[in-house]
Amino acid sequence: MALVEQRKKETKFSSGRLRGFSHKHYFNASHIPINMLLHNVAGKITDSLVPSKGYDRAYRRIMGLECSNEKKASMLTNLLTSDAYQQRSRSKKLTGDWIIFKEYNQQNYYLCISPHQENTDELYITLKEWYSSVWSFLF
Repeated sequence: MALVEQRKKETKFSSGRLRGFSHKHYFNASHIPINMLLHNVAGKITDSLVPSKGYDRAYRRIMGLECSNEKKASMLTNLLTSDAYQQRSRSKKLTGDWIIFKEYNQQNYYLCISPHQENTDELYITLKEWYSSVWSFLF
């Protein structure tokens, strides 16, 4: 499976206690399973045999082919893994972690890699505990 590079632009937090901090998106191989799961569970499975018709149709098409069971298993596996990953990547929907940083005096201070969080205020509290004695000017 070829990894497709996807880079999202860095983004500033616009609300909450992390306002003024920024994040970049970080992705590595450990994020592949969750992306495949999100793609497959969301019911957005398609394949090149039946574009945009979903998993059920793709499954029936593959199972109806005149080929060995091993070939069918290989095609289904590909549909659920590398095809799912590549489709999610092409749609720019890969998920991973955030690299949290803040710019101060034209220099970026990188603080942590964090999973996406709905409650960024808790992340701010943690970062302040970790770094306020070293980089108080960031808080």
